Amino acid sequence: MLDGKVFKVGSDPAYGNYIFIEHPNVPSPETLSPTTTLYSCYEHLDSVCIKQDQELKEGDIIGKTGNTGLSFGEHLHFQIDRKEAPFHAYWPYTGTEAIQAGVTFSQGVNK
Repeated sequence: MLDGKVFKVGSDPAYGNYIFIEHPNVPSPETLSPTTTLYSCYEHLDSVCIKQDQELKEGDIIGKTGNTGLSFGEHLHFQIDRKEAPFHAYWPYTGTEAIQAGVTFSQGVNK
């Protein structure tokens, strides 16, 4: 989507294979100024061809669409968000980690 750095990459029962990319110093969507940090996420990927903390340029190939995780057919879940948004696909834990903590993913989000 934009130049950035791989924020998180992995695999999860819900997201399947996923990539979250941090895009610092980009124009604010509402005002174009001041700049802000946006995050893009790509989920349910068949394969990932980048690594954690890798610097990326707009147009780099990062993976291939797939049908992993809670998915019903090949597709790409693509989301753009801010750090302060009410829902983050890039929470600092995975669905598996929420289960290990004894809560559902939704309960973890609400906490």
